[in-house]
Amino acid sequence: MTEFYVVWKGARSGPFTEEQIVSMLDRGEISPMHALYCGNDLVDTQAFLESLAARRVESEEQRAYQAAVDAREAESAREAAEAMRRLERERAAAPPQPIPSSPPLPPVQVTKVEVERDGIALGQFSKPEIQSGLTAGRFQESDQLWDAVNQAWVSIGSTGEFLLPAKRGARSRQNTTMNDKKEFAKQMRLNSAYPIFRQVVNGLATIGYAGAAICVLAGIVLWIQQIARQNDAAAWISLLGGFGYGLGVAIMTLLYQGFLVMVADIADSMLDMNRRRNGE
Repeated sequence: MTEFYVVWKGARSGPFTEEQIVSMLDRGEISPMHALYCGNDLVDTQAFLESLAARRVESEEQRAYQAAVDAREAESAREAAEAMRRLERERAAAPPQPIPSSPPLPPVQVTKVEVERDGIALGQFSKPEIQSGLTAGRFQESDQLWDAVNQAWVSIGSTGEFLLPAKRGARSRQNTTMNDKKEFAKQMRLNSAYPIFRQVVNGLATIGYAGAAICVLAGIVLWIQQIARQNDAAAWISLLGGFGYGLGVAIMTLLYQGFLVMVADIADSMLDMNRRRNGE
């Protein structure tokens, strides 16, 4: 079972299960500002929520598809039972007839293909068995099967015929959902102060980089002056000092720019999460 740890201001708590993490997020006990670890690996909280939502949608669609299949099977069973009762009534009303002899039917040949995973043979299975195995999770789309026509190993997912229509539809709806989320995030940013804030940050960064360039230029000018005065030691100190100050200003500008943009993105993500949680 996967275990998660939550880190806030250096304090580590856990382990927690996936259900506990989701419950804590829903209650507001933790937020995307908290660091989430799976073992020693840092987990993207927003990506974790989106992956969980996608798995829930797929699970609900699979349950709905299975319920529809069960309903059709039950209806078919009722129709078959009614046909048998009708046939028995007709046989009871009609006089007995001699049964003509007929040659035995040839046995039905069920085509099976070899399936392997990571070079390990899993056995030979028919098409219905592979389809049911995909639904039950026994097989994966990356599993390889032997194509007798092309004499090559191909993945189950690349053939298309073994994928259930409901699963293909779920993939299409999932892609549509992701596109809707991206469009929603884009519109939310355009309708907020985010573009203006980013322009201000970029303008301040431009000023910082210009200051770094001025420091380098000042060092070069002082170097030329000290060389003209034949003061080599002071010349090199001026040149190195100018480049050092310029590099320091450029690094600090880059760090502050990245920090401010990151804060804006975090606020954007929290606003998006609150909107979706409130059903907007």
